[in-house]
Amino acid sequence: MLIQKRDTKKFFEKNLLDFFQKHGRKHLPWRKKNIAAYEVWVSEVMLQQTQVTRVIGYYKKFLKRFPKITDLASISWREFLPYYHGMGYYRRGENMLKTAKIIVTRHKGKFPQTKEGLMSLPGIGEYTASAILSFARDKNYLAFDTNAQRVYGRFFYGSKNASVDR
Repeated sequence: MLIQKRDTKKFFEKNLLDFFQKHGRKHLPWRKKNIAAYEVWVSEVMLQQTQVTRVIGYYKKFLKRFPKITDLASISWREFLPYYHGMGYYRRGENMLKTAKIIVTRHKGKFPQTKEGLMSLPGIGEYTASAILSFARDKNYLAFDTNAQRVYGRFFYGSKNASVDR
């Protein structure tokens, strides 16, 4: 039985990597080497409950106007809103602005280096903290989102709603 489980995991891993090589969205503006924590954070916040195709334009426009977290932290909600308007879930935008101000004032413009430090900021949960640490800091954290959970649950448990113990 142990050999069968090991073979199943290898099969899953190989096919998942093959799928990514063939269909992975490597063209996305946030899929690049040496990405800054700020860029990962902006993309992850915008991608929450929003389709990728919709986010691309907002992300590019947003980073053109606010290329650094200090640029974002220096503005008001009124100045922020035109660059976020239409994304919905405005609490995310409010939290972005709050978090930018906290990072600049309390952390000297640098994102915290720990998961706990990141999760102490408004609007940053476990997934976003893991994504920042993994993609921008090259740390060994699993950014396990709802989509990954569905694939994993369907393959190993036969249901997209399976509870997966990470």
